[in-house]
Amino acid sequence: MHPMHIDTQPLIKALLWAGIEDYCPLWQAVWEINTLVPALSEQQRLDLTRLTVRTLLEQGAIELVWITGEHIEPIETPTARQLINQAQSWSPRYEHERQVCLSTTAQGAQQYAAFGPTTG
Repeated sequence: MHPMHIDTQPLIKALLWAGIEDYCPLWQAVWEINTLVPALSEQQRLDLTRLTVRTLLEQGAIELVWITGEHIEPIETPTARQLINQAQSWSPRYEHERQVCLSTTAQGAQQYAAFGPTTG
């Protein structure tokens, strides 16, 4: 599918951490991935982020929520799957605008911890 083999573990770790730190808008999740795979085109990075988010959602490691300012609204998994596929879910928004965000679940936090300490 992708022109080169990509180790997805750092991508998974980055997205889980983004969802532990705060609610992470999907468009911002792409930025998290960009720095890890700079050689890929913008479209490839978006596709890879979308795939990683979908995988984490299916594993129960993250959930998606609507956020409008301070208001948080859960998104059911079937709807979340549809939103992942919609281009507008990945478009940058202002903070006060309604946007789709990912949040790491307790299960995802355990998965993140299993990566062990960050070396760098």
